Amino acid sequence: MIASPTSLHVQPPAIPNVAASLTAATSSAANGNAPREVGAMFRDTLRRAVGAVNEQAHTADAAAQNMVAGQGANLHETMIELEKADLSVRLAVRIGQKLVQAYQEVSRMQV
Repeated sequence: MIASPTSLHVQPPAIPNVAASLTAATSSAANGNAPREVGAMFRDTLRRAVGAVNEQAHTADAAAQNMVAGQGANLHETMIELEKADLSVRLAVRIGQKLVQAYQEVSRMQV
């Protein structure tokens, strides 16, 4: 039996929420909030993002192990979980690359 698109429960990766949090931290800094407060917001946002990616990877790993062990998981659901984990990791790496680029650009600015 093939599941219909409406019956699949696919949640988007948690990473897009990071963009909103980082935007809030940036606007908070632009509004003159203390750098320490903005730094704490940024740290917490990154910690939540890494935790979300890690949780997604653990979920995908558990789904794969359940499928191999024959514990009720089907191939379709397992592949969806693995793809969601792959997407989350690739997006997290890309965000990390962008953060490094932004840091390098800021460090090159003349004051």
